[in-house]
Amino acid sequence: MDMKSLLFTLILLLTITYCSKSNQEQPLKKWIRPEVTDNGERIFFPEGSEGLSAIEVARQGTKGEFIAVTAPGRIVATVTSSYASRSKIILFETAELNATYAEYIHDLNALNKASKNLKRITDMYKNQVATEKDVVEAETELSYAGASLAESEGKLRAAGFNPSELQKLASNVAVVVSDIPEADVTAIKKGKKVKIHLTSFPELVLTGFAEAIGDNIDFQTRTLKVRISLPNTDGKFKPGMYGTVEFPDTERKGVVVANTAIVTFDGIHYLFVETSPGEFRRRKVITANAGLGKVQILEGLERDEPYVVSGAMLLKGLSWGY
Repeated sequence: MDMKSLLFTLILLLTITYCSKSNQEQPLKKWIRPEVTDNGERIFFPEGSEGLSAIEVARQGTKGEFIAVTAPGRIVATVTSSYASRSKIILFETAELNATYAEYIHDLNALNKASKNLKRITDMYKNQVATEKDVVEAETELSYAGASLAESEGKLRAAGFNPSELQKLASNVAVVVSDIPEADVTAIKKGKKVKIHLTSFPELVLTGFAEAIGDNIDFQTRTLKVRISLPNTDGKFKPGMYGTVEFPDTERKGVVVANTAIVTFDGIHYLFVETSPGEFRRRKVITANAGLGKVQILEGLERDEPYVVSGAMLLKGLSWGY
């Protein structure tokens, strides 16, 4: 055997010996399986279990959290100042609403004109310059103008607008209308601050104010319209944009958790409570919506109890043997 072959054989033997030694020093890590007992209600992760690292536990403090009524909303109009005059320009989301508002302004002017005309004709009649027929015609004109105004005003109110308040709106605002379910009407208070999430700007959490509450509940959808004012100084919010609105509900009290803590099986809601380090118990809960990404626990969890906020799906699979 020549010198090159001998050197190659020596290097090969040294490499095999080193690899064999490394494998002996680093044995395969054994998977430690969690213990599932009590019909899946108790799950225990022994010390060193890798699954435990996927579970995050949280607890709610004694002061509670923001509980909200969440409802769909959309920008139905924007208000800007007119450069040509001191009046405001109101741009609605649909041509129909624009036409209805223009009709309302026309009817309002017609009513004012008819009222002044009746006063003038009445004074002329008293001075024997006008006839009784002229007075009757002026009264009829005023009656027609009033009926027409009531019709156009009713259309605006049905869309969530109080016509008398439209011209009082501040400039550079977007008008949001939200439809509140009948069951949540008690949570809505005029003047309250609300949170607005627009689909077009998902990264923004906007703040507005509930300025007006509708006069009636829609008999088909069983919802009440609430008008919200949203600052729109740079004009980036446009009529027709959709989103959701969170109304603070100060009447409801309870524990609020992230919706990632809740799992559902056969139509029943559960969460997992940490009873000791590495030990979790499944618990049935009664829930209610508490706003975007949150769930109110009406029954099944006490304040300051540690619960699983991340990794609940892993525990669900172990609990029901997936």
